[in-house]
Amino acid sequence: MQIILGVLVLLAVIAVMTLFTFKAPKGKKAVSALSGAACATFLPQAFLSYAIGGVFHIDFVKQIGDTMGSMGGLAAGSLVPLAFGISPVFSILLGPELFTRNSKIPIKHMIQVLDGDFTFSPFKCRKRASALV
Repeated sequence: MQIILGVLVLLAVIAVMTLFTFKAPKGKKAVSALSGAACATFLPQAFLSYAIGGVFHIDFVKQIGDTMGSMGGLAAGSLVPLAFGISPVFSILLGPELFTRNSKIPIKHMIQVLDGDFTFSPFKCRKRASALV
């Protein structure tokens, strides 16, 4: 019964995506960018987490695959605005915002700065920016 329910849900999602692709304005561009984001995140996750990490029992590779799979919001938030012709600066700024909302990993652990005393705070960023001017 679960297999039948899963197949029905899959067919419903495919039907909705097809309807969105052909009937929504610029739907083809949006679905193309979303599928690119899915390929960029979920295929490496499946390969690293299950094919290599699961078969050979390598926890480090499995963790890398899980981390790559959790970056779907980052990829989608960056690629969809790029597909619509929005400035690359704004689209790259949007990606990490979606990533931090959906991720268990705080952005300050993802950002690596060479000087080492960086803390992700808008007040410190303003102080540093004003010190440079």
